[in-house]
Amino acid sequence: MMKRLVLAACASLVLAPSATYAAEATMDPQLREKARRAVDAGLHYLRGQQAADGSVAVANRTAGPVPTVILFENRGGHIGFRTAAVTDTVTLDRPTLDAAFPQLRSHLEAALIAEGLFPKEAAAMIETWRDSWFEEGARLIYIVPSRTVDEVLPLEISPAPAQITRVFVGRIELITPATLSAVQQAVADNDHAVAAQYARFVDPILNRLLLTKRVDAQLAQRFVLAARRVER
Repeated sequence: MMKRLVLAACASLVLAPSATYAAEATMDPQLREKARRAVDAGLHYLRGQQAADGSVAVANRTAGPVPTVILFENRGGHIGFRTAAVTDTVTLDRPTLDAAFPQLRSHLEAALIAEGLFPKEAAAMIETWRDSWFEEGARLIYIVPSRTVDEVLPLEISPAPAQITRVFVGRIELITPATLSAVQQAVADNDHAVAAQYARFVDPILNRLLLTKRVDAQLAQRFVLAARRVER
């Protein structure tokens, strides 16, 4: 008899018009839709409540609390984070960029362990997703409530193991004023280094800039082509 089954997963959304990871293109469409529903049900970010000062208002639309929400930001290797549990609605101030990664890793490991992972499993999950979760930019990283995971993605195994532990971590990429300013300048300078930093999210960021007429369309197209070369 199987004693313990552990499933740890990460799902991502971008707070902007559609942009998908290359990996999503190979995922079964029905499974992808279920995963997105699970993430969206776990935590719904209210875009209209992102303030000019970088603070973020987060609303929980589930029956129970979202156990851990982290507002994370990385600018040129300087990082900061704010954290909270969300029962109803909470506003997280923009973090000061004076944190150390070991501090963040310790906090996130503790949150994953509290959800049922063993310490080595929590450490391995963070190491697996480290390059994605903590890259340049700003994002919400959160643990999807287990009740929501069970409701949206029910799991049946026969014969049933003695214990099933499922921990889903969601990520919502935030297109903040600082990100818009960085990409706007990069477009003007044709800065390929910045194209590399934001390669996966260039389309939604440029959509925002084009809608507000902050970049020239031809320069934006050149920047997109540079980002595509970086992705390959």
